[in-house]
Amino acid sequence: MHKTGAMAETDLASWMRTAIHDLCQPMTALECGLFIGTMSPDGVRKPTAEDLTVTIIEALEQCGRVSAQLKAMQARLQTEF
Repeated sequence: MHKTGAMAETDLASWMRTAIHDLCQPMTALECGLFIGTMSPDGVRKPTAEDLTVTIIEALEQCGRVSAQLKAMQARLQTEF
């Protein structure tokens, strides 16, 4: 439903603040996970292919969370405007 006036703007602004905040957590997890994935697990050896695979799988899960949140934001904006 399309709302008008200050209330609609306040609702949308509040929702957008929350949605953007919610994007920060998976983005930070993605960034940290990828960074950690480049490090050696024990401080001595280089990461193995298995270590990197785990990192990639975890990164893809975080990307899925970001994508879902962006799709929700897009859908909300389409209903508002």
